[in-house]
Amino acid sequence: MRANNGLIPEAISFKCDRQADILSIDTRSPHREQESEELGDEVVARLNPETGEIENLEVLFFSTRLLQNHWFELYIVADLRVAAKGPLSVTPATASSPRLARARASG
Repeated sequence: MRANNGLIPEAISFKCDRQADILSIDTRSPHREQESEELGDEVVARLNPETGEIENLEVLFFSTRLLQNHWFELYIVADLRVAAKGPLSVTPATASSPRLARARASG
């Protein structure tokens, strides 16, 4: 992952669209200029057309895979490091999580 202007580290967001049954893994919001490429096993990468970097991944039929223990591997290069410690981002879908409530109470 590259830092934006070298100052602010990028974050990776994970979003699950339950109706479409898609897990989205994003380093930025999807945009029209991106090129799509099927990586196999019903995983789609959205690429930056200038650099070829993966900006978004979409895992199709995500909950179906989990229920059937259908695991998959992605052959991509990733540079994962803790970027910065900041406030936990909570969306309405996760706000009622018992584990998150315990984390908030202990923090």
